Amino acid sequence: MFLLDISVIAARTLLPIVVVLGMIGAVLAIVGYAFSRILTDRAPGVAERVNRWENEVLSWRDHLRLRQVLYTVLVVLFFLHTDTYINEFNRPLQISNVLYSDGGNVTAAGSKDQKTIDLRKALLEGNDQRTHVYFFNLLLGEALAGLLLVLAWHITDGWRWQPMWVSWFAIVFIIYSASLPMVYGVLWVSAKYPVIDLTSPDGTLTRDLGTLYLLSKSDTEFVVWDAHGKRLLWIPKDEVKWVDVKRVGNLFGPPGQK
Repeated sequence: MFLLDISVIAARTLLPIVVVLGMIGAVLAIVGYAFSRILTDRAPGVAERVNRWENEVLSWRDHLRLRQVLYTVLVVLFFLHTDTYINEFNRPLQISNVLYSDGGNVTAAGSKDQKTIDLRKALLEGNDQRTHVYFFNLLLGEALAGLLLVLAWHITDGWRWQPMWVSWFAIVFIIYSASLPMVYGVLWVSAKYPVIDLTSPDGTLTRDLGTLYLLSKSDTEFVVWDAHGKRLLWIPKDEVKWVDVKRVGNLFGPPGQK
């Protein structure tokens, strides 16, 4: 599901961008070709200078000083990016005691960081829009880290000890890639489950149970979460007379919350 959701998000995000950039690129190519033909026919001297400038740009790999300047710029961008995203990736992994929360004190996140507290509050409230936007921002951050890694590798191509020059970029990209599936489990996977009523033949099975969330079922059993008792229950199917699905509720919210 992680790979599938990531692919869908990437496709929905990148497809419009690729289409727009493709159209812009096609228009620029046509205009550039027409402009070069006009210069060649009417101003040969200007066309020659433009060609020399183009050759200089395309041969940037031959200019060591320029590559060093570009690498320095990348390092600055790397530190700015890391300073922004390293804490963003860490915040969802600091959230704990969500399932056993009483649902009333949603600010008791075990952290003094306000953004972490707000993110935990969004989980308790079932605010999927807030958590999904946060996850998309982290996905964008990993993509940018990958882009910086690729640029650093190309700029340092042919340098002595090249792996050392790109190691910073690679380590951060690996950290983000390892964290993203865990963050996905916190922020993207839905915590909404069917709220059900169970009835046993003699009425004793569910006498003291509160709001029940159906986590899974099979031909032989029901696995439910008792929100009031804060306990996970395994109930054999042959002990259940009937099951009524009332609605869908947020597992992390207060008992009975939709």
